[in-house]
Amino acid sequence: MLKFKCQGHSAICLFLLFILKIDAQTITASEKILVQIGTVYRPTGWKESPSKVKIQDIEYDGFLIENTGKMPWSGAEANVVLNFKKSKVKSAHVLDINGYSRKELL
Repeated sequence: MLKFKCQGHSAICLFLLFILKIDAQTITASEKILVQIGTVYRPTGWKESPSKVKIQDIEYDGFLIENTGKMPWSGAEANVVLNFKKSKVKSAHVLDINGYSRKELL
């Protein structure tokens, strides 16, 4: 089962979710699984609003950037719940950007 909730910068919240096995087993038999989540990062205070954009006489839905924000950058929060049935995974860690363990989950 996979559940997710994303809260962030605009009405449209985007993130990428990759689930990869990093051993020679199938994903159901794997003891080493990497789950990677990438969200939208923007400067603090970034503001956009829906807008129409006209390009070569064709009108498209787009966004008007009202404020480009300032440092520091902030990321949209993505809450993901993963349940692996009959999993052989014995531990789980939140990794920082450099791949070091920041928090142990299991």
